[in-house]
Parts: sequence; structure tokens; C-alpha cells
Amino acid sequence: MSNHNMIEAFRFKDLSENISAIIDDYDKTIYEEQQKEDIGNVPSPILKKKMKKLNEQLTFLRAENRLLYNYLKWWCKQKIVQNQLSDLFDQSVPPTSDTQKYIPHQILKRSSRQPLTNEKKREIAEVSFKVLLAYSQKYSINSTRYIEECQDLLETNEENIIYLEIEQLALEKFIQKLHHDAKTLQKKIAAEELIEYFKDRIRYHEAMKERKSQKSVRLRFNIDGIEKSIKKVHQLVDTVTEVDFDQLHIEIQKQLRELNAKNKTLIFCKRQQSDANMNLNAKKKLKALTKIRDEIAIRNQQLTHYNELKKKMEDEILDYEKINEPLREMTVSYRVPSINDYVNLKYKQLNLHRQFAVWKRKVQIAERELRLRRTEANRYPERIIHPWKSLKNPDMRLLKIYEKLDEQRTPLSSPQKMMVLNLKDTPIKSIAI
Repeated sequence: MSNHNMIEAFRFKDLSENISAIIDDYDKTIYEEQQKEDIGNVPSPILKKKMKKLNEQLTFLRAENRLLYNYLKWWCKQKIVQNQLSDLFDQSVPPTSDTQKYIPHQILKRSSRQPLTNEKKREIAEVSFKVLLAYSQKYSINSTRYIEECQDLLETNEENIIYLEIEQLALEKFIQKLHHDAKTLQKKIAAEELIEYFKDRIRYHEAMKERKSQKSVRLRFNIDGIEKSIKKVHQLVDTVTEVDFDQLHIEIQKQLRELNAKNKTLIFCKRQQSDANMNLNAKKKLKALTKIRDEIAIRNQQLTHYNELKKKMEDEILDYEKINEPLREMTVSYRVPSINDYVNLKYKQLNLHRQFAVWKRKVQIAERELRLRRTEANRYPERIIHPWKSLKNPDMRLLKIYEKLDEQRTPLSSPQKMMVLNLKDTPIKSIAI
């Protein structure tokens, strides 16, 4: 009997966990829908009616919970009596007057879609009782919170209204006093400014009222959402009895097996990862050591190279010291020349440079004129009559040729052409500038 009770307890635990998980998920979806809803401009009497409805629904849920709780107490007593009867029948003892026949409760006599055993009905009742307890507690907290928020809003609105009425009365008295005492224009202007200031304050309070009305709209939508969710809870309580708990238990066991297999594979992968990380760390350390060794070898090579360079530099320094010994002696025995000699030499040098530049320019001008005359002689020999006017010392051959041209005004003969060609080829030095 004890083993049977243990099995039933485990089975009941699994069923209760599954149903509570399903209803919690349903509860989350409903609560999210409620949060999305909002309350608009609703007057206080309608809000009070909504609160009354919520309180009635809460009392109804509490009454249902009490009924289920009493039923479970009664059912436990009947179960104890039934167990005693079964023990007595096993021992072949006649039943006493206390041990009467087990009579099911009226709640279990209700017609269902599938015929269920007493054990399943008991499990369903226990699970539904616990689920309804948790559900009613949760929604009672939410509803009480919304009711408190509504009450706070109503109280704050009433306080604001009273405060505004008091301010309005004080303002009217103050304005009357100002009008009574106003004798100059300045006092009138001050009163008008005060009136405008208080008007701004009234606008601000009106804006605050609008915000509060928006909050009341949100609360109204939340209350409607709670009512809908309570209706859905009642529907869900009616449909809980139709769940196939055996199939659900089998599916949960399958999922648990799959989870265990996945956990094993995950542990195996983690072990492989840890081994790979260990190997990687060891290889990184080896790589770092080899890098350090290579750097040490390179530094040693650089040190030897620098030592060799140092020796070479020392030898070169000695050689250059030997070479520079006569120069040192010359620097010691050096004497600066006189300033007049230096000035004369510099003056002569400058004159030579100037003369050279002048002659260079003259040569360039002569070459240019020669090129021009050659091109004109080639193209138009009859037009050039007196080319020696531009020259200081013209050649006699040119004079003879151009005198004949002036006299005859005829084309040149072959020897004259040859003379012109020879003139083209004559160097510049033959013409004295």
C-alpha cells in the first residue's frame, strides 16, 4: 500500500506541475493583454460599479476555493474509510457499522464527455483546486492593486477639485479687493497681470485633469481585461477535466529523456572544449617560448655585429688620425692673407664675369641675325638688297653679289648661286662684329 501511495503522490505531483505550467502560460498571455489595454474618460460612478463587480467576482472565486477545499477534506476522509474497508476484506473480517459503503460526492456525479475513474477524478480535483488557488491569489492581488489605484485617483481628483475651488474663491476675493482699492493705472495693470497668471494656473490644472482622465481610461480597460480573464478562467476550469493526463505524462517523460540525452551530449562537448582549450594554451606557451628564444638569438647576433663595427671604427679612427696629422700641423702654421689682395682678386673676377656675359650675349645676337638672313636668302633672295646695313663690317663677297642683283634684276647664274650657298656655309668667325 505504501508503494502504491508513493506512486500516486509522484503522479499527482507531475500532473499538478503540468497543469500549473499550462495555466501560468495562459495567465501570462492574459496579463500582457491587460497591460496593453487602456482606460479613458470615465466618470467616478462607473468606476465604482466596476470595482463592485470585481469584488463580487473575487468573493465568488473565494467561495469556489472554499467549496473545493471542503470537498477535498471530505474526500480524504472517505478515502481513509475505503482503505480500512479494503484491509478488513483482505483479512476476512466483517465490516462494522462505522465502515459504511463508499458514496461518491455530488461533484463527482456530474456527467463528463469521457468516463473517468475515481482516482483520476480525485487527481483532477486536487490539481484544479491548487491551480484555482494560485490563479485566484494572483488575480486577487492584481484586482486589489487596480482598485487601490482607482481609489487613489478618485481621492486625488477630489482633493484637486477642493483645492481649485478654494483657490478660485481666494482669487475672486483678491480681485474684488484690487478693484475696490485700484485708484491708479499701475494697480489696474498689476491686477490684470495677476489675473492672467491665475488663468495660466487654471489651464495647467485642466491639463492635469485631462491626464488623470486618460489614466482612468486605462484603468477601465484594465478592469474589462480582468473581467474577460476571469471568464476565461471559469471556462478553463470547465475544460480541465477533459485533459488526457496519461498521454500528457508520457509526453513529459519523452521530453525528459530527450533533455537528458541533450544534457549528456552537452557535457561531452564541454569536456572536448576544455581539452582543446588546454592544448591550445600549451601550444600558445610553446609558441611564446620559441619566439623569446628567436629574439634572444637575434639580439646576440646584433651584439656581435655591433662589436665588430666598433672594432672597425676604432681602426678607421686610428688611420684617419695618422692622415690628419699633417693637416693639423698646417692649421697650426696657417696664416691669413692680407685684405687688399683679396679685394683686388675679387674685383678682377667680377669684371671677367661681366665681360664674359657681354660677349656671350653678342654671340647669341649674331647667331640669330645670321639665321634670319639665311632663311631670307633661301626664300626671297631678290628682296634682300642691303643686308650689310645691319652689320658693322660686311663681307665684300656679299656686296659684289647684291650690286650685280641691283643692276641686272635678273635671276642669279649658277656660279652666283654657288657663292650664295658658300656664304650660307661660312662660319660666324669670318664676319667681324
